[in-house]
Amino acid sequence: MTMTSEVYARKWRPSVFADLVGQEHITSVLRNSLLTNRLGHAYIFCGPRGTGKTTTARILAKAANCLTVTDGDPCNSCTICLSANANTLLDIIELDAASNRGIDEIREIRDKVNFAPTEGKYKIYIIDEAHMLTDQASNAFLKTLEEPPSHVIFILCTTESQRILPTILSRCQRHDFRRLQNQDIINQLSSIASKESFAIEIEALKTISRQSFGSLRDAENLMEQIVISYGNDITNDHVNDTLGLITTETPLNIVTSLLGKQTTQCLQLINQATWEGFEPKRIHKATLDLLRAAMLIEWGVVGNLDLPESTINQITSAINKTPSHNIGQVLKIWSNIIINADSSSSLPLELAAIEICGVSNTLPMESQLSPNEDKMLLQQPQTPKKPRSSGLSGTVQPENSTSSDQSIQSDTISGSSMQKRDEPQIENSVDVQHPEESDDTHITHAQEMESTNPEPTTETTALNEFRNNWMECLKILSRCKGIKYTLGALLRDCSVTDIQIIEDQMELPFRNQANLDRMQEEIADPNSRKMIDDAIYECFGHKYKYSLTLCTTQEDQTSRRAIQDSPLVRAALGMGARIIEETKE
Repeated sequence: MTMTSEVYARKWRPSVFADLVGQEHITSVLRNSLLTNRLGHAYIFCGPRGTGKTTTARILAKAANCLTVTDGDPCNSCTICLSANANTLLDIIELDAASNRGIDEIREIRDKVNFAPTEGKYKIYIIDEAHMLTDQASNAFLKTLEEPPSHVIFILCTTESQRILPTILSRCQRHDFRRLQNQDIINQLSSIASKESFAIEIEALKTISRQSFGSLRDAENLMEQIVISYGNDITNDHVNDTLGLITTETPLNIVTSLLGKQTTQCLQLINQATWEGFEPKRIHKATLDLLRAAMLIEWGVVGNLDLPESTINQITSAINKTPSHNIGQVLKIWSNIIINADSSSSLPLELAAIEICGVSNTLPMESQLSPNEDKMLLQQPQTPKKPRSSGLSGTVQPENSTSSDQSIQSDTISGSSMQKRDEPQIENSVDVQHPEESDDTHITHAQEMESTNPEPTTETTALNEFRNNWMECLKILSRCKGIKYTLGALLRDCSVTDIQIIEDQMELPFRNQANLDRMQEEIADPNSRKMIDDAIYECFGHKYKYSLTLCTTQEDQTSRRAIQDSPLVRAALGMGARIIEETKE
């Protein structure tokens, strides 16, 4: 039994420009150059792998020496073409720059270019992976590349044109190869299947084309691998099994659960897919593609979606039950998932699913707060509390001497009171006390405050603005990894109501000594400190100097606020004084 010794990618490699797939913008230029006898002395072909760069270079080299060019294509029947097809033509020299990248190899080329061609009209050098040339070799190549002998043509091929010296690029005629469209790949694979006499489903061809990412060579190799495994009758299930792909049904159900805020079902689907052996990275990519499709369907861009009609209908049905702004937010969170290539844990997917499904359908995602901070939004003072110099700048109001004795004090919630937030509380009550009385905490619900005091105070508005800015800062830093820990996770230990700002100084009190120690280790690193500085500046619009402290007891906080609320201290601060140290007598 005889078997071919060539893989599909080599066996069915194009031999004329007309057979090249998806690069008509390049082949038309090269054909016209041959027909008008206006060949350049140096070409550079740039583009992704498997798009036909080296093949085009070989066809051009063969056509330049062909004895009977027909419509810009080599005839493939003359002695020159036959020798070129058999790789025995001495006038076509193909070099791999990855293994011939040094200055000595370039000097050897420079010494040999002056020799005349042996059989054809031109001596043509094809330098593959030209970006691998060293800087010294590239510089030695410049003069020869700019002014070669009239019988020499250089063709450079590269997948990374940005790594080639600009002086090299400026001396060449550049052609950029595109990734092939899926339909072009499908047509070529179908043609090969017909010539090789095996049957393959159209859905299988679509799957192979998607997995090749625009590379025809990759698609041909994948199809050959599947044919070797399953014989001459290929189905889409064979392709999925060979490539380890997850079927469309599972990621579609995950997407439907994400858009429908069904946390339990979503987690079950992710765990089931992982248990069945699918890599989390593949699950992530499959669901991300469908979420992108959902976004495009939402905006009416459905012309280029390479999805079955049933899948599009299911996505459309899920979209109709989802607020339009949620789709973009879900896609943003899901696209930010980072899964290491060697990781088999589905935890990043599960955490993202919980974050997405836990988001309210009415509030923007940026305004979502942690449980402690969410409860604090319901705890507002009935009347403006007495201004103090610490906290937020711009929140101090003039005192009214006629009503100061009857003002209602509403202190912030300390770390100790936050630990008792689950205890029963008396609702719909407001305690009125004089300033000289103890500074206890009085909590009322937001619903009652709307009926008794619908207009928000200036200080309350500023406090909410500060809280939102701080939450945005935590969100940014939650994506920033320090030396050992995530910076945002450590800073969440700081209660937003205990943060003090005095002029350019921001004091960050930590509830937990261990988190304080960890944060001090992190800010010792300049990179971590810079990330925190940048986040604070981005959210607050001001460059604050920050210090880390341990959150004091309720009594210490009350005493500290009493000192800072003193008219004498406020007057001194207003004249430019700064609090350097506080001592107890």
